[in-house]
Amino acid sequence: MDYPIEKSFILRHVATAWNRFRMLLLLGGVLGGIFAGWIAFTAVPATYRLNGIVLLRHLSGNISVLQENAAALENLLNSEFAHFVKSTDCQNEGIVFHISSQLVDDNVVLNWSVECWSIAVASRFLQYQTGFAPILKQKFPEFNSGFLIDKRPVASRDFRKSVLFVAIASGGGFLLVILTGLIIGGIMTGSDHSIGELGAFEEKSSLDILGVLPHVGLRKNIAREQLADDPYFRQAVNSLLLDVMFYKRSADRALVLMTGSLTSRNGASAVSLHLTQALKEYGHRVLLVNKENFDMNSLQLSGRMENFLAEQTGLWDFIIIDVPDSRNSNIPMIVGKLADIMLLVCDCRKSPEYLLQVVLWRFRKAGVKVAGCVINHFPMNKRRADYDFYQRSFYHYGRR
Repeated sequence: MDYPIEKSFILRHVATAWNRFRMLLLLGGVLGGIFAGWIAFTAVPATYRLNGIVLLRHLSGNISVLQENAAALENLLNSEFAHFVKSTDCQNEGIVFHISSQLVDDNVVLNWSVECWSIAVASRFLQYQTGFAPILKQKFPEFNSGFLIDKRPVASRDFRKSVLFVAIASGGGFLLVILTGLIIGGIMTGSDHSIGELGAFEEKSSLDILGVLPHVGLRKNIAREQLADDPYFRQAVNSLLLDVMFYKRSADRALVLMTGSLTSRNGASAVSLHLTQALKEYGHRVLLVNKENFDMNSLQLSGRMENFLAEQTGLWDFIIIDVPDSRNSNIPMIVGKLADIMLLVCDCRKSPEYLLQVVLWRFRKAGVKVAGCVINHFPMNKRRADYDFYQRSFYHYGRR
């Protein structure tokens, strides 16, 4: 009978989020890793390369003359490159100029390339070099020449650096999405106080579900009288009635049944009213006791209630006592000791698990016999199979 302590609050909700959303989290992690890897790949610094060839054909003379022409051509290209860098103020752009010449028979073939860290600079150099052919003709008017250059810069990236960047970014993206999803999922599950699968709720709370009442109407609050007009609600109340009748063992005195709620506005008063009406329809003598006909704020509540029940139990078949909610009042603990059984009404939309554990601990400590709970405002249209299972028939009595 130890007081329930909320242990590992964060880890428990994170674990719940993982169990509930793990496939979605894994899928999001994979997509996040792919996206992060793509971003990293595009972020790896690229080198933009331009290649060109200059050809001087059919040169006459000996080897030394050819070599002089090749050197003159190299000097011309180097000076043009230096002029480009100076004229466009590209000193800090990381431009590298490569040039090499070779003699092939009576031809001079000169290969050159420019590597830039910026595609804009490479494009500017490409535009600049388109005007080089006239300069070549002017410098070597007596020779047949040719000039060829790439139409667009070619981007290249360091393979090892790219693989490293992509691997780190993909792993980081995967873990970041998983971690973010777990945090969001933990917050969602921690703030979600609705009752999930009813069988799991029974097992976790160690409470029998004696009735499941459907949510009726589109409005948040609906008049109690209008609830009786809904056929599904009437069916659910009759199903609850069968379970309550199971506890009526003596014909000589009334079954004292206390109805209370976990928190305020859970519908305990409505359950008491409709259960009373259903019992009366079957010919039972029923007395409904609530704050309207009995002072429950009296300091002598225990003694007054005990005397009252001693006088009335022989006159009725059922005495239903509607008490305030268990979260904000001690009246359920006082009256519950005098009742034969208690029905705890829980709103399906909002029933905090930890609060339920504390309330049940208080009932056990006070000696209140909680027969089971009634789930109110259940979304029947969305969870019809779960709802139908708890609409009891006689063969279900074997569970108790």
